[in-house]
Amino acid sequence: MNNKEVLDFILEVESQLKEIDVRYERYFLLIRVFLYGSFRSNTPVLITFKNRIKAIVKGSVDVFFLRKKFRLENLIVSPSSHFNNNHNGLAFSKHVEAIKSKIFNYDVILTGNNLNSKYLNVSSIPSALYKVKAHFRKRTTHNNIIYDFSSIIRSVALSKNIKLNFNPNDLLELISKIESHLYFYEKIIPNKVMIKKVIFVAYYNINDLAMIEVLKRRGVECIDYQHGIQNNYHPMYSYLSGVSSSIGIPTTFWGWDGVSKKRIVSELGYESFELVGNLWYGTKLYKEVLNKLQRSKKTILVALQLWPDYFNFELLDVIRKDTDYLWVFREHPLNRISLDEKNSILKNNVDIIFEDINTISVETSINSCDICITGYSTVGIEAHHMGKKIIFVHENAKFGLSDYINKDNDIFYADTSEMICSILAEDV
Repeated sequence: MNNKEVLDFILEVESQLKEIDVRYERYFLLIRVFLYGSFRSNTPVLITFKNRIKAIVKGSVDVFFLRKKFRLENLIVSPSSHFNNNHNGLAFSKHVEAIKSKIFNYDVILTGNNLNSKYLNVSSIPSALYKVKAHFRKRTTHNNIIYDFSSIIRSVALSKNIKLNFNPNDLLELISKIESHLYFYEKIIPNKVMIKKVIFVAYYNINDLAMIEVLKRRGVECIDYQHGIQNNYHPMYSYLSGVSSSIGIPTTFWGWDGVSKKRIVSELGYESFELVGNLWYGTKLYKEVLNKLQRSKKTILVALQLWPDYFNFELLDVIRKDTDYLWVFREHPLNRISLDEKNSILKNNVDIIFEDINTISVETSINSCDICITGYSTVGIEAHHMGKKIIFVHENAKFGLSDYINKDNDIFYADTSEMICSILAEDV
């Protein structure tokens, strides 16, 4: 399913739930997280027992220092998975670096499973406490909610002929977990805090939703910083009026451009949006990671996303027909391709190379190409910023990025080999 179909499904579920009880809106943002994930291919993260113990020990120490962080003026909260860029042997998040350029008197805390960082990582403790409580206590307090939610979700899926991998127990666990996290942060975050702003990168996870909700009760401004191109049907950035009173909705959205502004303002009002631009471009680090590679011939950068869901295999037909270009495939740092799949692709396509994303920055990849092709990735807009021709090839772009697609600006949409070849022919 494309993003438009997923969001249509979610909105129908919300509409029917409101008819039962308007108070259910409290959980709508959480339901969006749940359903959005249900339609995506997710590789389970396996955590060893040793790493679990390490996470709990580090988390216990970090939580002790967490209370002191609220004496600062600003705080940045980021998933540890976003520290997927490398410069001089050090991992960094370009979104965190971008936010740093705009604020003063700040610190950074992380969430997620990556513990190899100098920053505090606070998410392991509330998760561990939830598991302990769940082990000793039956979860019966949300039975009516789960029954209504499950009935509506299944009914809508049936009416739309959608096969949904849905387990009511997963939903029960999610709601129980958010209530547990809310209780945790109510105890940890002081009633009186000096902090004025907390800026989140990708706010839509259990830990951040709970933290946002408690911080808002303390009068703190909670901001989501745009961490990528937001298509018109992303459930966490579209049709937000229906989740305006849900747990964890930020008070403000910092956005990159007028397209994002129009979408957020139309749903939540002018006071909920601040146009800050893509702050990454103004950082010192951006200039340091931007280089240019010498290529043997004209180059097309193929910026991959969730594999194989968002890859248009018509591209392989184009590559076999068109030998005028070097095709550079760049994996998404959070979704690597197996060695067997790479070898299968390379076996039949001699003009393809897979770029080493650990040693070559995405900025350098873009700067070294002539054309960028991607499903609907932010890399396309970043390439447009550098003056490159862009071709989006996934239907999520057709529906969700229509405000950006404009052939006069060298931003195209094509989803068949014939359409792609036609655009490339214009470049010769």
